[in-house]
Amino acid sequence: MSAAPTVERPVPVTARGVRVVEPWGLVPVALLAAVSLWWVESADQSLFALAAEQLREGGVYYRDVWDIKQPGLYWFYLLGDHLVAGGLGARLLEAALAVVAAVLVQVLVAPWGLRRSVRLAAPTMVLGPYLLYASLSGVGEIEGLMNVLVLGLLACTWPVGRRAAPRPPWAWFVAGLLVAVVCLLKLLYAPVAVLLLGVALYAGRPLGRRAVVLRAAYAAGAFALVAVAVAALLAAQGVLGMALRTTFELPGQVAGVAALHEPQSLPELPRALKNMFPVLGPLAVLGLLTARRGGRLPLALALAGAGALELALGMTQIWTTYRWLMLSAPVGLLAVFGSEALLGWFDARPGRRTLALRLGVGLVAAGLTLPILRPAFALATAPDQRWGLDPASRIRRGEDAGALTRPVAASALVAGKVAPGERVYVFGDARIQVLTRTRLGLPVAGLTMHFMPPPVWDELARELAASPPRFVYVGARDWSYERRGPGRAVFDYLDEHYRVVAENAEGTWYETDSPGSSRPTASVRGLFGPTS
Repeated sequence: MSAAPTVERPVPVTARGVRVVEPWGLVPVALLAAVSLWWVESADQSLFALAAEQLREGGVYYRDVWDIKQPGLYWFYLLGDHLVAGGLGARLLEAALAVVAAVLVQVLVAPWGLRRSVRLAAPTMVLGPYLLYASLSGVGEIEGLMNVLVLGLLACTWPVGRRAAPRPPWAWFVAGLLVAVVCLLKLLYAPVAVLLLGVALYAGRPLGRRAVVLRAAYAAGAFALVAVAVAALLAAQGVLGMALRTTFELPGQVAGVAALHEPQSLPELPRALKNMFPVLGPLAVLGLLTARRGGRLPLALALAGAGALELALGMTQIWTTYRWLMLSAPVGLLAVFGSEALLGWFDARPGRRTLALRLGVGLVAAGLTLPILRPAFALATAPDQRWGLDPASRIRRGEDAGALTRPVAASALVAGKVAPGERVYVFGDARIQVLTRTRLGLPVAGLTMHFMPPPVWDELARELAASPPRFVYVGARDWSYERRGPGRAVFDYLDEHYRVVAENAEGTWYETDSPGSSRPTASVRGLFGPTS
């Protein structure tokens, strides 16, 4: 009896006969995404996870949990919390999206006639800096997710190859949905998405006016559909007015307050770029300079414009290391084109091909791993290594690695005094509440109160007086400006109704004998209207 003939599975290919999805090229990104689950916990992530728990139990964003951010990131954490509680679900979602983004990179570069070695390395070059640099507190941040959205926008709207037919209208509809997601995450980044869509309309084979209008209409229609649905949801929850003022009025006031406290972004920028792109940065410049030869100039200019716009938008924000994570996609794609040009130069000199391969692999590997060497070394040499995936283990690893604040030391001050599940308000590091297993004490988040304008401090004072939590923690920083100015009512209330029960170099714990019986909700009238 003869054996059944072996049937080769079909492989997706482009018009050039190039394999679209190269599984081996996805492996490094998948490994980095898996390892990122162990990156240390930041104060932001702890706050998002605590808020997601509140929302999962029936809370409403802007009412039961209030922050200056748009609701998208909190909803993302809420979705992750339905998978795995404690912030790990959001990390799993982000890791899965990183692998999806790696596939999108392969889809984008497949039609451009690149060497197979470059196509295999492309996903790692584009997403590696983001996944590695996120170890410095950037896991689960909007800026990292922006890389996935930018790649999705390019895959939906960019013509497949030079002088190729434009993407179909349904792809532009999907692009419109992605633009809406960008706005739900951070409205400030909407210009990046609009720029990429605008350039894509006129890239590739020339379109007639009707075709351009049709595709723009599909994208605008999808965006409007999401906008109307979100507005209807917020209105049904009774927080639409609060959402509008939080989105369009308060950010300008926050920027004015932050300018009084935060260092300038310009001196910090070169260090961040050097750490993220020590090798890929020069390759990206080479890719831009040589883009005309391969017919990739429109795409290269769009990527350069998006990167420049991201830089400009990042400079306007509060100092954080993760602001620059969103540069990974545009810089990485340009570096892919630069790698192709560099290898082409060596191909013209056959005797140097082996040297080029070894040198290129070594440089790219070193460039991708440089940002992680320092924190990885600190973790490896920590006296008490904790490799669990639970939030407490991730927080303790960060403190062992020399974090700027020490939430473990701060939470130890009230060990045995604070009951798990109790309402606690923290001015500062939200990781303290994860370690003490307590709940958010008041709707207005305390992590960034030192950036908040007077209306938010006034709202916090009303919430504190309406239902004071038994414990309040004030981080050790200079609060003299807030005590004299916008936060005077809050600190006067603490001084009058609370007493100090513990303190060290990290901060001070206050306790009251008359805590409120329930958690208040944010006052729409107080925060978003005149008070009587």
